[in-house]
Amino acid sequence: MNDKSIFHEEAPINQFDTIYKIFPEAEIWKYLCRIGNEPADIPHIDGVTTRPVIGKETEQIRNLKQDWLWKYYDNPQEFCEKYDSIGVFKDDELLSISAVFSCSEKYSNIAAATHPDYRGRGYAGLASASLANILLKNGKSIIWMTSEDNIPSQKIPQRLNFKPFIWRNTLFKINWKPS
Repeated sequence: MNDKSIFHEEAPINQFDTIYKIFPEAEIWKYLCRIGNEPADIPHIDGVTTRPVIGKETEQIRNLKQDWLWKYYDNPQEFCEKYDSIGVFKDDELLSISAVFSCSEKYSNIAAATHPDYRGRGYAGLASASLANILLKNGKSIIWMTSEDNIPSQKIPQRLNFKPFIWRNTLFKINWKPS
């Protein structure tokens, strides 16, 4: 592991005191969860295409200016090699990406990132719908988790008709540096 490692875990609210006693540096936040089990309508947006992000295109992920991605991955190549991703491109420029961040035999947890100059145009929804449909064809259910205060992220699964899903209502993370 590297020094960017973050330990994530889910816990019910009644365990917060115990978590803080053991890990005073823990950050605890509530999250919202939606699940998609049916194909999403893929919006049509003129002038852009969707496709997997591969090869030298992976370096364009850094241009999206999404620093949170690098808390989990050292580089774009590692990110794209580990998980499926679909990008929205205009003239070979990556504008937005939707990717699987974790998966199990039954579920794929997806999220999206869009360059700040291109937000609000539906690109994250386009990428996410395209990726969700591929995963659904492969027998996965789609999970979308986001924090209560991330309104733009909440809108994407709502537009894709993902249903509210109660898993647990909290997530905690511990910033951890191995010794």
